[in-house]
Amino acid sequence: MKVKLTLRRPGAPLTDIVVTADSTATVADVAHHIATTDPLRSIRIAHGETLTLSVAPPTSERLVTLNPDLAIGDAPVGSGFLAEIVNLGADRIATGTAGARPAAHLRVLSGPAAGQEFSLPVGHFVIGRESSADVHVADPLVSKKHARIEVANTFVELVDLNSANGILVDGGLVQRLRVIPGQPFTLGDSEIVVRLVGDFDGTAADQDPVLERGGALLFNRSPRVEERFAG
Repeated sequence: MKVKLTLRRPGAPLTDIVVTADSTATVADVAHHIATTDPLRSIRIAHGETLTLSVAPPTSERLVTLNPDLAIGDAPVGSGFLAEIVNLGADRIATGTAGARPAAHLRVLSGPAAGQEFSLPVGHFVIGRESSADVHVADPLVSKKHARIEVANTFVELVDLNSANGILVDGGLVQRLRVIPGQPFTLGDSEIVVRLVGDFDGTAADQDPVLERGGALLFNRSPRVEERFAG
């Protein structure tokens, strides 16, 4: 995939760059390559430290820190985005969760992981079976990286990451789901429910949307049709 970004660095002018990467490369891979090929070397990197990107679409100036383990093809970033390199250090905590105010609560109702609970702030998080997942669900039928959950103050969305068993809602499989607070959905053999904190404390009216998958913006360019070349 190819994406055009505007890179912001401390003490340097904004720089337009083009990133070409395999869709299976992670956000951390892309951030590390940008940092190491930057002629200004504005980001210091020590051995074992993890880098990621903080990005904002052209319609907003608020940067959102991306999960460094997310495949760049699945990351909510697109051409025209502003980007910064962020050093998470060697002993990083789940991206964006340290000290952040919870926006939603996720609870596993039934299955092998019944009783597990997670408090999630605004941002993007991976749900999966592997221990490094942001939301680690101990269920053999849950894929290592099963789904991405996108949390905002007023809504929660779930995106399937090409998992083996998908996302099941009311007996049907879906690729993407706008979660209804309190309505259960199934991943693997686990029934899960999500509730927004704003539903209880009255803050749901504070709009704070997260970035759309693939860097979708609030507008769409009209298609361009070119004249066929007469060979």
